[in-house]
Formats: sequence, C-alpha cells, structure tokens
Amino acid sequence: MIRSGLRLTLVVAGITMIVTLACAHNPPSGDAPSQGNRDRSLLIREEFGTATDPFLYDVVQRLRPEWLRVHGQTSISNAVSAGAIQPDPVHVYMGMVRLGGPEALSRMATNQADTLKYFTAAQAQARFGSGNTNGVIQVIAAPPPP
Repeated sequence: MIRSGLRLTLVVAGITMIVTLACAHNPPSGDAPSQGNRDRSLLIREEFGTATDPFLYDVVQRLRPEWLRVHGQTSISNAVSAGAIQPDPVHVYMGMVRLGGPEALSRMATNQADTLKYFTAAQAQARFGSGNTNGVIQVIAAPPPP
C-alpha cells in the first residue's frame, strides 16, 4: 500500500515536471513576434522589409527596443556628462566593421539590411573584442539588386 502510494506520487511529480518544462520551453503564441521569429536576438528582412520605417533605427526601436537599452556596468573611461558617468551604448557593426553607436542605424536605410543580429555583452566581446560592454547590433547587408 505504501509502495503504490509512493509510486503514484513519483508519477504525478514526473508528469508535473514534464508539463512545467514544456510550458517554459514553448511560450504562449501571444509572446512571440508577429511574424513567427521567436529568436529575439535576430531581426530578419521578412519582419521589417514591408515596414514603412525609413531607417534601421526606427525598425529596431519599434520591433526590438530592448536592443537599444543600456545594460550592465559603466566604466570610468566612459564619457562624463554633468559630473555623471555615462554608460557605453550598444555598438553597431556592419559585418565586422564598427560603425559607431545606435545613431549609426539612423543613417542606414531599411533596404540596406538583410538581417540584424543582437549580441549580448559577453557574446559581443568574444566575437568583436573588448569595449562592447553593452552588446552589439550587427547589420548583415542586403544582397545587391540584380
């Protein structure tokens, strides 16, 4: 009797764990981007290609505003404004070439990009080198028209 009760308890606990993990792995459809891309570190042409936003900054601000937020720590070497240390912004790269901060996206037309990829600070420093303490937005250029 005690063994069957213990077995039943273990079965119920196992099922509960499986259901919990399944729900955590697959977010409800309302949390997913409207175009079906669930990778929040990626923006593909299908998501922004039909948008009326003229510049990439507008696209990122509308579809992935968290990419533009400053994260993490500040550095003594950062710009000082009105006596306060200002944290480094996210950096923008075209391929492997650094273009500057987020303002670089304001100079790039939406049709110039095929894909935008966000790298966290750790990923950015491993891929692009030190000095990317708030991550990187990498722009992958659109192929030239035929």
